[in-house]
Amino acid sequence: IQFKNEDLNLLKKEFGDNIEYISPRIYKEVQVQYKNESGNYSARAVMPDHQFMENTIIKKGRYINNEDIRNKKRYAVIGRLVEKDIYKNTDALGKFINLNGLAYMVIGVFEDAGGDNEERMIYLPVSTTQLIYKNTDEIDQINLTYNLGIGVDGARQMTKEIETILKEKHFVAKDDLSGLRVNSVFENVEQNMAFA
Repeated sequence: IQFKNEDLNLLKKEFGDNIEYISPRIYKEVQVQYKNESGNYSARAVMPDHQFMENTIIKKGRYINNEDIRNKKRYAVIGRLVEKDIYKNTDALGKFINLNGLAYMVIGVFEDAGGDNEERMIYLPVSTTQLIYKNTDEIDQINLTYNLGIGVDGARQMTKEIETILKEKHFVAKDDLSGLRVNSVFENVEQNMAFA
């Protein structure tokens, strides 16, 4: 299944206020260069809501916003360790960084409690990545959080409904377990509690 922007919009339309945050993700491996420094890093192309789903803490500057998405800006928000590795003892904010041969302006530097791997991540506007790499509206993954007001049972039900809607849209059989996967944090929590 290849997700597209229309799938994201479908979920927004169908579930509206039951969604707290929603963002697509596109995964890229990028060769990063600034002056004489270079390295390989992972990039995620996302929308502004992603900051809150990942608990990304902005240390300097800002995160990607809706204007960046609309205008397909070549902006990057880099992890604290990307700044340390590539910019050494200088401030990355407002400087350009070369990603796979293209210049992006660093608009933010973030910290993440997830550890070193997360702080070696780079966030880009999803619309920019779609334009540059494929000139399509394809996305790799859709992430969302439930509005806490619907409760655990409501979230379980919504998970089932999301799977049903997406399977119907993409002509995946109801009993096909590999055609489309909806992963719910509630299932992970229940599994972890069973082992406690």
